Amino acid sequence: MKNGGKIMGNTFKNHIIESYLYSNDSIITATENVKKDQSTEEQNRVIEQQRERIEQQQEQIEQQQEQIEQQKEQQKEQQKEQLQQQKDKLEHTHTQLINVIENIADGISIFDNKGKYILFNKSAREMSPVYYENTYKVGDRNNQCELYDIDGEKIDWEHIPAKRVLRGEKFKNMRITIKFPHKTSQIDVSGTPIYDNAGNFSVGVLCSRDMTDNFKYENILKDRNAFLNRLIDNFELPVVRLSCQDLKILEINQTLIPQLCWGE
Repeated sequence: MKNGGKIMGNTFKNHIIESYLYSNDSIITATENVKKDQSTEEQNRVIEQQRERIEQQQEQIEQQQEQIEQQKEQQKEQQKEQLQQQKDKLEHTHTQLINVIENIADGISIFDNKGKYILFNKSAREMSPVYYENTYKVGDRNNQCELYDIDGEKIDWEHIPAKRVLRGEKFKNMRITIKFPHKTSQIDVSGTPIYDNAGNFSVGVLCSRDMTDNFKYENILKDRNAFLNRLIDNFELPVVRLSCQDLKILEINQTLIPQLCWGE
């Protein structure tokens, strides 16, 4: 009996010990589970914070992109407005320039580097309406009129004022006579080539002044002077014409010549 009771006592003792150990393991397991749950919650909280930060950053990026787009649109509008202002200014300047050229008293003709006429102002058109209505490029006038120099020599096509300018020549007061089928005009022509920044021929400009009336007056004065000279030359009284400044003899009439010879 004693041995049997002792064995039963040990068995019960072992059972209690096993129960304690199992209970202790459960507690440890439960504690570990709690810790795991806490760690998971902490991780979830950290992840949620990171997600919120990412969302904030994305929102900031979107706001910045929107601001950049707005700035681009504003810059485009400003550039567009500036370009329009520059265009309006250029058009205004161009209109003023055309108006100035149009109202210059001398005839202005402008042609490009291909010899195509760009502009005739009012005075140029009025010199001969038929001529300028049918002139589109340098040389068109050859079938409409003939040009002569101051000595009466016919000017060939290669030496007309516009061709000289196209070759780069610059000249002033080239006096020419233009013979149209319906009239003859005397004009003074000046020519100027204009070059761009690269030194290439850009446009040519001819400035023409109708001198027909002046030539007529000059011829009238020449005729009058010739008549007066013949009249004075045939006076019975001797006549001497002297210069005003130094009283040099410029001319004597026929009546004085025999007397001077006799005096010798």
